[in-house]
Amino acid sequence: LSRRSSEFAIATQPATLETIQPLIPADAALVQLVRYQPFDPKAPQNESYGAPRYAAYILTRSGEPQGIDLGDAAAIDEAVESFRQVFKVQNAPPTPLDDVRAAARDLDKLLMQPVRQLLGNTRHLILAPDGVLNLIPFWERNWRCCLPAIQAWETSARAKASTACVVLWCWRVPRVKSSA
Repeated sequence: LSRRSSEFAIATQPATLETIQPLIPADAALVQLVRYQPFDPKAPQNESYGAPRYAAYILTRSGEPQGIDLGDAAAIDEAVESFRQVFKVQNAPPTPLDDVRAAARDLDKLLMQPVRQLLGNTRHLILAPDGVLNLIPFWERNWRCCLPAIQAWETSARAKASTACVVLWCWRVPRVKSSA
């Protein structure tokens, strides 16, 4: 099939650091947010898997990938649900902006603050969320205004991973001015 279709040949190539890194813009980072269950091969069989957790893997155009454990999945999933709930009440007055921002800060503290520590001079993020994080419409302007990690920036691009059909959302990272 690969010999007959160059498009198929490209789409089925294995994704490696060598093939992905050149595709990342110089001022960007690919941030993969992953939900996983830790595995202990030495534990008894019915206790081999730990409670689900989230991790972030950060890849830039050059250098080694970085990773950080984001913590217990239940806590992050709960923060996602709380954040989503402030927008769910139909036929009700709008949720006060302070409530929206409080829910967003809680989510940001668990999810994006640890990631920002590893971003350095990155100006754009290419985000690939997993689990219930896919339920957060990072691209939606009304939600972005509440998440400190992406506040006041427009979605700059959308990229599609051709082999897995995963949509990655890209946005600019605001810089905090130093008071020094």
